[in-house]
Amino acid sequence: MQFSTKTRYSLRALTYLAAKSQGNPIFLKEIAKTEGLPIKYLESLFHTLKKQGLLISIRGAKGGYILAKKPEDINILDILEVFDGKFNLVDCNKKNKCQKINMCSTKNIYTEITEQFKVILKNYNLKMLTKMYMENKNLNMMYYI
Repeated sequence: MQFSTKTRYSLRALTYLAAKSQGNPIFLKEIAKTEGLPIKYLESLFHTLKKQGLLISIRGAKGGYILAKKPEDINILDILEVFDGKFNLVDCNKKNKCQKINMCSTKNIYTEITEQFKVILKNYNLKMLTKMYMENKNLNMMYYI
């Protein structure tokens, strides 16, 4: 299982937004530059996230983007499912995908692993990612005397 580029970039951008905005709008250009993300790609991602109710855009000189919800109310699973659809470890668990689903010896383990992944992804929210972001940022600072 691998997160799509859309999900990974969105997680990075939203974490930055949650860490830096303090309720104030942040320009997309700032996010793209700081996180090293292509601005055109980020525009597309933010358009989708806005349509899904995770972001609010504000026009004007003091405009930009802010989160539509509190950081603790947006989890990784929410973001993953915006871009990658409903999370399922294997396709065979989906309805009518496999003719042998009723006698499959691995069906239950795939279902259990999928549910455990969902629990983990739901437990990590933007507030937690922001805390990790700030801790990593502080670790990477150089102090000179």
